[in-house]
Formats: sequence, C-alpha cells, structure tokens
Amino acid sequence: MEYQSLIKNLLNEAKEGIRYNQLEKPMRILTIIAMLPVLALNCILIAMYYVLLFFYNALLCPVNYLEKWQEQKKDTVKHATQAVIYLVSTPFIFFCRAILSFVSFYFYFLWFEIMAVTYLSTLGGIKWQPFINTATFDKKYNWELKPNANGTKIYGVVSFIMFVLWLLFALIVEVAGIYELSSVGTFITVVYFVTIIVVNPILFKKTEKVEEVKSEENLTDLNIY
Repeated sequence: MEYQSLIKNLLNEAKEGIRYNQLEKPMRILTIIAMLPVLALNCILIAMYYVLLFFYNALLCPVNYLEKWQEQKKDTVKHATQAVIYLVSTPFIFFCRAILSFVSFYFYFLWFEIMAVTYLSTLGGIKWQPFINTATFDKKYNWELKPNANGTKIYGVVSFIMFVLWLLFALIVEVAGIYELSSVGTFITVVYFVTIIVVNPILFKKTEKVEEVKSEENLTDLNIY
C-alpha cells in the first residue's frame, strides 16, 4: 500500500481549503485561530504518521533487496545453492514482513485519527475516507457546500469568541489565581470544544455536484423553438 502517496494526497486536498475560501481574509484568519487546538493536534498526528512511515520504509528496504536477490539468483545457481539461499534469507524476510503487517495495523488506526481531525480542522472540506485500505484520490470532486458563506462566517465568529474566552478564563484561573471563576472557565471550555468537535461536523455538509446532461430529445425540442 502506498502510505506516502495517501497522506500526500490527503494533505493536498486539505490545503485547497474549500471552506476557508468562502471567507474574506480577516474572517479566514479568525476562523483559523479559533481552530488552532485542532490544527495543532492535526500537525502532531501527521508528524507521527511520517515518523512511522520512515521506519516502515527502513524495514521494507532489506525485504525488497533480499526478495530481488532471491529472484536474481534463482536461475543462475544450482538447486543446492538455491536451497541454501532460500533457507537463510526467507526466515528473515518473513520476520520483517510480520513486523510490517503490525505496522500496517497501526497505520490503519492512525489514518482514522488523522482523517477525523483533518475533517474537523478543514470544516468538512475533505472527502470522508476513514479506512486507509479503501481510501482513493483518483477523482476531483466538485462540492456543493452547506451552509453558505454566511453560515461559515457565523461559525467562525462564534468559535473565535469561545476560543478567546477559553484562553482568557484559563489565564485568570491559572495565572491570576482567581479560582472562584474556575467553574465558569470549565463551562466555557466544554462549550468551546463541543462547538469545534460536535457542532462542526453536524453543521458543515457537502454533496457532490452532478452535471446535468441534456438528452437528445430535449436538445431537439430546444432547436424547434
């Protein structure tokens, strides 16, 4: 499986920012600031993905080399020598393949987390593909976005206000030591994270636009007039 091309295509899709492009630059900046916790988590998960990908490719290199070496030697050595080659190299290849299968298992869950967080951070601006073994990026989609730009602006303003209040009360409680306001800060924290985690995927919907193709009969009728 092409783990590197999958994450690259996902990031390219996210960078298109189809939701953020609905907004003017000032509002876009405010919305991005409001989504900073999710964006930060997204960066951490993507970094973990690339670290895992580094070790995956490092383990895959000797496997590919030995498998090619076996294939090359198969027709150039005698049967006894060929048997020795396979006897020595095959257990190591099997061992590495077994480890790679466990790494692939971890890729599966890490991809799900990245997909979920990326979906939130882009305001539903990517195609939802939670399973890495079925994810494809071979088609360019033309989305019809709901709500409209005004709905996205309202979400951006509300989430930004909640984010600022969350930081403000966190500073008041932790730095100033006014613990009497901790319950208010907790309430604002809950409201903020409900907004960006629960309200976000419920509010932002998209459907693929299907181009209408006129039938020959309709075209004939139009030509009559």
